[in-house]
Amino acid sequence: MAFSAETAREEASRCLECGVCSECRECVKLCERKAINHDMRDEIVEVEVGSIILATGFDSFDPTVDLRYGYKRLPNVFTATEIERMSNASGPTGGRILLADGREPKSVAILHCVGSRDEKYHEYCSRVCCMYSLKLAHLIEEKTGASVYEFYNDLRCFGKGYEEFYNRMLEEGVNFVRGLAAEVTD
Repeated sequence: MAFSAETAREEASRCLECGVCSECRECVKLCERKAINHDMRDEIVEVEVGSIILATGFDSFDPTVDLRYGYKRLPNVFTATEIERMSNASGPTGGRILLADGREPKSVAILHCVGSRDEKYHEYCSRVCCMYSLKLAHLIEEKTGASVYEFYNDLRCFGKGYEEFYNRMLEEGVNFVRGLAAEVTD
């Protein structure tokens, strides 16, 4: 039985979240759609698709634990996810990247490795942040015309087309400053 994406989300949100199934079958009794079948056998289904998306998930670093950066203390310090949401046409600002007072920024600093490559938090490289920050720099520059400064330890642009994108950001005028920010002040 196939559900629409909306119905599937509704049904998933109703899950009892019992943890490891103890076969009590309470979920079967409560499922109004009769979508749970504990007797169903595994089957292999082949489907032709144009693309595959591996959505493995992750836990975001909570920047409030590192007071040096002023997140939640200073009004114009945002996470990458918040900037991404702002830049989205269906986001809270209708796709406009705005400061807390509603104005567009004139200059923006993007700090690399917050929570990564740091003995206090995570010593490993996240492997996606450098390219993600370049994407944000492009979005910010394109949408606001602001001067963008990227503060980095070292750039790790590995992957097909990544070095070319970095060079494009240089050509577009993104400023790269090798060094990690010590502290963010108002």
